[in-house]
Amino acid sequence: MNDRKVWAPPRSVRPLSIALIRRAEEVLVMAVRDSQGQIKGWRPPGGGIEFGESAEQAVVREIYEELSQPIICKQQVCVLENIFSHEGQPGHEVVFVFEVKFSDHSAYATEHYAYIDQGIKNDVVWISTAKFRDSTERLFPDHLRKYL
Repeated sequence: MNDRKVWAPPRSVRPLSIALIRRAEEVLVMAVRDSQGQIKGWRPPGGGIEFGESAEQAVVREIYEELSQPIICKQQVCVLENIFSHEGQPGHEVVFVFEVKFSDHSAYATEHYAYIDQGIKNDVVWISTAKFRDSTERLFPDHLRKYL
């Protein structure tokens, strides 16, 4: 396993489902790192939609796989098209955003989650929504900030 490995976007449009999980004035987000391992921003947890799976089913599955926590989808917030560059590679995503809550209320007491996906270590933490609103921290996809 390589802790410094960086994710590269696929050369196709990628459908994703991500979860807005809130704790008071904070949101749960995972670190997005550059090739040197430095955090360049944050993204809510979630991941790819598999063939034959709905966007809602995908976000429930992804959060359970990543955080080992069951969730309840409250509502779909929006769908964003995200065309971007990461480490010099172009990326294109269609992102379904869901407002969700943990099924087990004690999950909100966990300050840090970590998991390995395709050999990449991912760190997931709570960050104040104010830091994204005032651009102290960067949130991906870029247009998601207005839905906080």
